[in-house]
Amino acid sequence: MKIYYDIIICSVVFSMILCQCLNGEIYNILSQQCLKCSSNCQQCFNTNEDNCIKCQTGTFNSIQNNIQCTQTCLQGYINTQNQQCVQCLVEGCIQCDASQNCLKCEVNLQLSQENNKCILKQNFCESNVEFIELSFTQNQCQKICPSFTYQNFETHQCEIVQVNSFLGNQYFIRGNQCQFALVNQNLEIINSNILQNLNNFEEIYMQYGVEVQQKSFIVGNYGGCLAFNSLVIVNFFTFQTVYSETGFQNDLNVNYIDNDNQIVFLTCTNCNQIIVFDGISSQVSKLLIDQSPSYILFQIQTKQYMTYYTRDTQLKIIQGQQHKMDKHKQNSNNQ
Repeated sequence: MKIYYDIIICSVVFSMILCQCLNGEIYNILSQQCLKCSSNCQQCFNTNEDNCIKCQTGTFNSIQNNIQCTQTCLQGYINTQNQQCVQCLVEGCIQCDASQNCLKCEVNLQLSQENNKCILKQNFCESNVEFIELSFTQNQCQKICPSFTYQNFETHQCEIVQVNSFLGNQYFIRGNQCQFALVNQNLEIINSNILQNLNNFEEIYMQYGVEVQQKSFIVGNYGGCLAFNSLVIVNFFTFQTVYSETGFQNDLNVNYIDNDNQIVFLTCTNCNQIIVFDGISSQVSKLLIDQSPSYILFQIQTKQYMTYYTRDTQLKIIQGQQHKMDKHKQNSNNQ
């Protein structure tokens, strides 16, 4: 995505050099004319309404499409000072302020101001071990939540584990037990997939409806499952398995995900390697590491830098493979 926007910005700079176009216009190299952006765009990279770089005052970057401008944000999103629609992070909240304090919850939920959470209204369900499903407006309680959600015993809600934007009004959902779903804006399932369908997953990896350790991940168009000493990665745009391996000494764990560069770092207990999945190149690499406790392998220093410790010989291989590691500070001082 960063590269994509760099190209956009470069095209705008190039057009300004070639022709002194006004705000809200873009230079067309073929016709050598300044063309008007769509009415809501202050800067654009073509004249279509969904190709805005910067929105006009009073409009906002839509959450469904970061290059489309909209007059208002959807329910559950707030307008920020930099003209973007940002989601309220409190589950079940339909109105929040700029500090992510919930102001109003869905109809069947009530606001707990003490911990800034939307919880199920008292006596709404018949028992304390029942849950309300998304979108929280249904007057129905469930004893078991859908597979792509987890059972929150504090709020008594079926909450989604992870949601990523996919295409247009479609969203990519990661659930428990290596289950993934493609849904529309109303959370209606378009397609769903289970990467590892094993009966004892819940018994081994879950407590109270929640995975004790994260056993799956989403990065870009890819979903991966790490359960049962194996690794399976699927491209959910093409529905093809891009990597599959079994027989690891121990279960892999998600150590860090760099969503900007679409890189996932995986480690395991008592292993002497880091497994790196590069979503842009669809490549999996194994990097040897020093025998250090796993908790110091990754130290997040800032939003842009991460330190990890590898063997010198392996670092040369990393450079030769040209991994997108530019945001990761490599330290090979034989720590």
